[in-house]
Amino acid sequence: MKGTELIVASAISGSALVHVVPAAEARVNREQAIHDFMRTRAARLRGEAMEHVVNRLWSSIATWIARGRGLLTARPRALGH
Repeated sequence: MKGTELIVASAISGSALVHVVPAAEARVNREQAIHDFMRTRAARLRGEAMEHVVNRLWSSIATWIARGRGLLTARPRALGH
């Protein structure tokens, strides 16, 4: 089986990520040299990863704020308690 995909490998803290780019995408994003294409692609992947981390962080912060508000909200108490 003959593949036509471009493979970009990126090492972060001793691990490696392999991302397969469809040939059509590689042709659309054609750079002067394969090294430039790989750097551009790796930067995009890092940006996407950071966006995911930031979104998860904001989601966690929103959850903690909602919990804090819930604790501060006055709750009705039964008589005698």
